[in-house]
Amino acid sequence: MSMSVSLKKATNKTNIKHNNRTMSDKDKERNSHIDESRSHENVYLVQKDLKELYQEEFGEALENYNAKQKRNDRKIDDYFKHIQSSKKTALQQEMIVQVGDLYDFPMRKDYEKGNEILLEWFEDFEKRNPNLKVYNAVIHNDEATPHMHLNFVPVASGYKRGLEKQVSFDRAIIQQDPALDKTRPFDDWREKEVQLLEEKLLDRGIERKLVGTNSYKDVNEYKEKQDLLNEIAVLEGKVDEKKNEFLAISKNVPDKNLVLKPKRKEIKTEVVPKMFGKPEIHQKETGNYVFTPKQMEQLETIVTAAVAVKKDYERLQSMNPVI
Repeated sequence: MSMSVSLKKATNKTNIKHNNRTMSDKDKERNSHIDESRSHENVYLVQKDLKELYQEEFGEALENYNAKQKRNDRKIDDYFKHIQSSKKTALQQEMIVQVGDLYDFPMRKDYEKGNEILLEWFEDFEKRNPNLKVYNAVIHNDEATPHMHLNFVPVASGYKRGLEKQVSFDRAIIQQDPALDKTRPFDDWREKEVQLLEEKLLDRGIERKLVGTNSYKDVNEYKEKQDLLNEIAVLEGKVDEKKNEFLAISKNVPDKNLVLKPKRKEIKTEVVPKMFGKPEIHQKETGNYVFTPKQMEQLETIVTAAVAVKKDYERLQSMNPVI
């Protein structure tokens, strides 16, 4: 037997009333996928007020910060509202955690197994993640599959500017686990949590089924794949850039033989003085032609473009294309 594991960030879709099933009648109508006859089977693990959590975590830091400010316009009256109005920082984070899919839960006893796994995983969540302050956690058993909505506030500390403690997901998880990849802290953190869920499956003789983004065996394989994709994207960008350069240069190269019409032939004038009378003036062609400055500028542009095209052609000829 095998089951998939999913841990997805759903911060932009957070709806605590939906999570806690305190929706209005109109909202319930819009959520027809919920089987209300089974809503009493949902497991509510944590239900705290988010504003109160902010006061607990940031109240003292806010007081200390404001006490240092000499200008009133630099003071922050309410850190909750301050973050709520921020365009850069999320007020909280939500994860949707699930094992298996709808085909894995045909019977109620299967739901119980899914609940066991989620409960065991969550039991030590805050111990593993002391910087992620959980304020809401619930397991839904009234939908197609049992899954958990986990909401928390990531708290980081040690700031020199602003409050000493602030909301920051990446910094919070790096501070609690310095071994995380600093370039992809969330991906690394997520993979570790997914591996713990996988262990819960294995304890029950269930293998992890790899699907979607979970088809990578570990975070390193995922990173290698992403690095390769990023490298390809960079190369494609360079190819497009060179293509545009080539097209721009090619516009200056004429499609047919260039014919420059000279303004006139160059005439050399020689004045021969005489002992008596006017000097003699001799004119003869030098074999050269006279062109206007505009014609010379046109010729220079064409020659420069032709040289660039020739160099690119020679460079491509020297390469070993891989087919």
